[in-house]
Amino acid sequence: MTGGYGDIFRRDLIEIEFPRQIEDQVVDVAPIASSSGSHWIVLTARNELYELDAETGKAEKLAVCSEPEIQEDTRFGQLRLRLHIDSNGEFAAVVNDFGRSGELIDLRTGEEILSLDGGDYLYETVPFSCSFAEIGGKTVLLHRTDWNRLDFSDASNGELLTARTLPDRTKKDHESEHDLDYFHGSIYLSPNGDRVLDDGWVWHPFGVPSAWNIVHWLTANPWESEDGPSRVNLCWRSYYWNHGMTWIDNHTIAIEGIGDDDSNIVSGARIFDTTVKTNITSFGDSDESGVREINQFKGPSGKFLSDGKDLFSSNEMGLSRWSYREGSLTGFIPGFQPEHFHSGAREFVQLCENTFIRLRI
Repeated sequence: MTGGYGDIFRRDLIEIEFPRQIEDQVVDVAPIASSSGSHWIVLTARNELYELDAETGKAEKLAVCSEPEIQEDTRFGQLRLRLHIDSNGEFAAVVNDFGRSGELIDLRTGEEILSLDGGDYLYETVPFSCSFAEIGGKTVLLHRTDWNRLDFSDASNGELLTARTLPDRTKKDHESEHDLDYFHGSIYLSPNGDRVLDDGWVWHPFGVPSAWNIVHWLTANPWESEDGPSRVNLCWRSYYWNHGMTWIDNHTIAIEGIGDDDSNIVSGARIFDTTVKTNITSFGDSDESGVREINQFKGPSGKFLSDGKDLFSSNEMGLSRWSYREGSLTGFIPGFQPEHFHSGAREFVQLCENTFIRLRI
């Protein structure tokens, strides 16, 4: 499998089969980002976790997680197991996207550290909010604990690090301070781990991607994720969330879809600079985004990925590379549909049944 144009796509794709000891179907993988080699954690349909060296084909079984939950409501997305790991591959969170449960596992011992619960209110509308971070030399897990609440827990022992009391919505005249009317969705950490991007939504219903500083949240202001000074909304789209988005660098975000309503949105990318706060976009339209939109262009669709320099879109047609500043297509490889980018090994990876397809750049 080769092809496309653009300098990085002149290389062959590497296709390997998973080793025999991984007996069941692989449902998700996650890169050990600190490694310069192609090292991954693998999750199977039997809830088994392995460490895989994709270059040698060797695998080691590390742990077994609990049975996934059962759900019938699939209006917003198919219930599926999702794997998240820290950058060193020492901890794993296995969660149910479009479900409410998950667990934190110490991969060094195979033991469960913490049972995760995202709350019982409309959890089927979003993937389970979850991501690891390294703050102050400590590995922490950022995870949803209710529809409108995110928390940090110490990955080594499950200790809650963001204790706070939110307003009681059951009271008629509950406090309005820190009362966040926002359903947390998929979350993405910036490359340097300082900020988080949240693909959430609000009534009635608008997708409202937001971002804020997680270091300040953990070390200085426990209310930063609700209404802290670093929190900004990027845009508002009626009935539109759970679509492609990614950090390109530590302050630039790309979001899929041009338009403000799902009935008129066209495929494309909107580019935001989170360092410039404003209520007017660069295109002259009044907006409640809070940050400046520096570009938008048609074309990109599907899953968004980045290597720290360019925007990549992955869909059924293949993998495309885009200049986010010029809005131009600079590379394409047909038929290759990766879901993951390993920043340490500098490679894109696609799962295809029990085959691992890699493109190193």
